[in-house]
Amino acid sequence: MITRALNAMLQRAGVKLVRTHMRRPWDSEFLRWISEAKADGVDPNDVGDRAWQGSALEGATRYLFHRITPQSVVLELGPGTGRYTRRAAAMPRDDPGGLLADRL
Repeated sequence: MITRALNAMLQRAGVKLVRTHMRRPWDSEFLRWISEAKADGVDPNDVGDRAWQGSALEGATRYLFHRITPQSVVLELGPGTGRYTRRAAAMPRDDPGGLLADRL
C-alpha cells in the first residue's frame, strides 16, 4: 500500500520503487560482522570499524561528544544500533535518581 502510494507520486519523475531480493556484494561481510559481534558481545559497527581500520565513533568522540553536557538531552534517530547513545549515556551527567540509565 505504501509502495503503491509512493510510486504514484514518483511516477511524475519517471521513477519507480521495485522490491528486490538481490544480494549486494557487501551483504555477506555485514552478516559476518553481525555474527562476530553477537559472539563477542559488541556492536556490529565496532566490528566493521576494526575491519575497515577506521571509526565513525572516533569522529563522534572528537567532534560531538565534547559538546554533550550534563544538561544535554540526546536523541539518536536512525536505523542504527544505538552505539552513539550508549556512549553518550555512559558520560557523567546530572541524573541523581538514575532514571535515564534505567531506560537505556
